[in-house]
Amino acid sequence: MFKRYLSKVFEDHWYKKNNLFLGLVLLPFSLIYSLIIFFRLKLYDYRVLKKYKLPVPVVVVGNITVGGTGKTPITKHIAEQLMKSGISVGVVMRGYKSERAKSTIVNNSHTSIDVGDEALIYRNSKIIVAVGKNRYVTAKLLLKEYPDIKLIILDDGLQHYKLIRDYEILILDKYRFLGNNFLIPMGPMRETKNRLKMVDAVVNHRDNLVNSTLYNNKIIYLDQNIYVKKIFSHYLKKEFTIPELSEENINLGALCAIGNPDQFFSFLTNIGIKLKGKYSFLDHYQYKYHDIPTNYDYILVTEKDYVKLVNFDLKNILVVYIDCKFNDNVLIEQVMALLNSDSYRK
Repeated sequence: MFKRYLSKVFEDHWYKKNNLFLGLVLLPFSLIYSLIIFFRLKLYDYRVLKKYKLPVPVVVVGNITVGGTGKTPITKHIAEQLMKSGISVGVVMRGYKSERAKSTIVNNSHTSIDVGDEALIYRNSKIIVAVGKNRYVTAKLLLKEYPDIKLIILDDGLQHYKLIRDYEILILDKYRFLGNNFLIPMGPMRETKNRLKMVDAVVNHRDNLVNSTLYNNKIIYLDQNIYVKKIFSHYLKKEFTIPELSEENINLGALCAIGNPDQFFSFLTNIGIKLKGKYSFLDHYQYKYHDIPTNYDYILVTEKDYVKLVNFDLKNILVVYIDCKFNDNVLIEQVMALLNSDSYRK
């Protein structure tokens, strides 16, 4: 409970209204953090810290702020588009809060406790995925077990400079953007906003970004359209339509443990679903049976939540499966072009 309260205090300070007292307390720590970032990058620049290169192209999907920006749906979409084009893809990620210390290739027997919740989303979509703290070692394991893989996507690896990357995709929260523009912990930023000018693609940019000093005409700027793929009850083995769930006499709640719960709740409201109750937990929270409200006809959850609820076998859980589309194909085309570069052509 205290963690949830503390998380809300910080998020309100970062994204809503600056708390003067909290800002004064946190500012010295942000200055220390900025020095750590600076010297860490210099150590890589001067090759004191070693970088590692894989024999296949590496595409990084990440962000420069703490919390959810929708990396998983975008990474999944990119992987699926490449696979539809006949390109074998592997996803590598840390596996946040997983109990596996060593690099692990995710299989159907793994749970969210074993490998983390997001890894199971990829696995359930038939995308090859591996988790491990050392992303280079994890990627090497994946390539050894699946030698046909032609491209690696690094989920949430923008700050993982140990692994050399060929293409960087930065995901922004279109509504919260960069918050108060301060570095952790005074603000939500993992790196300075100048990082926006160093990537290959920015997704979910604000229109005013194009007119700012952060704009770089060598970068592609894209928007994504998120839509409902299906709303499904695994207990009833039944798909529900939005009109069915929009009826006045149906009592609906929503529950999630993601980086930005309000984004999920607002999405449901915007598609016409009226919620009588909203329940949120810290990102990656492992649910307990008593966490699930029972006073609703149905509880709507994300795919990320369901992988942690599946063993409860609850009849009132409806999973909202989403997908996304870019407003331009240029990103996918540029990623596919990496395979034809001189460095990787075989």
